[in-house]
Amino acid sequence: MRYPLKVPTSKDKIYSQFLRIVNFLVYEKDSKGDVKRSPLTKKELDVLASMMYYNDRYRNLPPAERAEYIMSSDIRKRIRAKLDIKANHLNNVISRLKSKYYMGAPILDDGKLCQPLNIYLDSDTTIEFSLSYEEPTAEPDRTVEEPSRKVQLKVRQGPGTPGPSRDMVEPLDLDD
Repeated sequence: MRYPLKVPTSKDKIYSQFLRIVNFLVYEKDSKGDVKRSPLTKKELDVLASMMYYNDRYRNLPPAERAEYIMSSDIRKRIRAKLDIKANHLNNVISRLKSKYYMGAPILDDGKLCQPLNIYLDSDTTIEFSLSYEEPTAEPDRTVEEPSRKVQLKVRQGPGTPGPSRDMVEPLDLDD
């Protein structure tokens, strides 16, 4: 059975909405290569959404030129004005984005967005997410076996003052 979910959007909001949905897939790697979950912060999400917007807007440029232009001072000024942040704050956010990964690739590598984030919008563009659920196969019932007589336990009182803290558990051989 399908349960379609349609979310109305606009070109100004779609990248931010997309990133909010997939944010749980963002991670970082430490110096040893160990992966640590590291979702985007609100500012990182806003900056990345703006970069994705400009990546789409200038998609007719060759990839290397487009990456250089998106990282240029001109585009950075536009992003700063839109998000109302200072230059050093934007630079810090971009630096943090370079250390984060999405679907096996750095989010930003030499100013280029990773391939899964290259989303180009046309009038007929649809972004779909699919979650498939399958019922796990049932395991056959196992009969519970009684423990052998040697495994059965007897609780006896330990030496010293009697009490629950002195109780000891020892195996009991019932065949003696």
